[in-house]
Amino acid sequence: MASATGLGDVASSIAQPIDMAGHLLSDVALLVGLVCLVASLFRYVQHRNNPLAFPLSTVVAFFLMGAAFVCFPIVYKHFEQPETTNQSPSTQTQASGVAAPVAVMSGSVAAS
Repeated sequence: MASATGLGDVASSIAQPIDMAGHLLSDVALLVGLVCLVASLFRYVQHRNNPLAFPLSTVVAFFLMGAAFVCFPIVYKHFEQPETTNQSPSTQTQASGVAAPVAVMSGSVAAS
């Protein structure tokens, strides 16, 4: 096992398992969501056959839980932190590779 030489190495070695746990949680949520959606379909068929034994509220509850669990991975990937680069905060690299200045607003409206 390689030893960490600096604080950055220690932080990155700790961040990797946490990132993997987030992806695992996302995958499990997707699987549970799909199972809940299929269960709501089966409960709906049972409700159609015998409405008194299987109330519609269970169908709706399974469907809403399934939809929430399926949406969780989408929301997680949308709000996931992008990889950071070592650029200074005053410049950004455009698609052409040319560095362009970024206006920094400090209490007043910056002119374009």
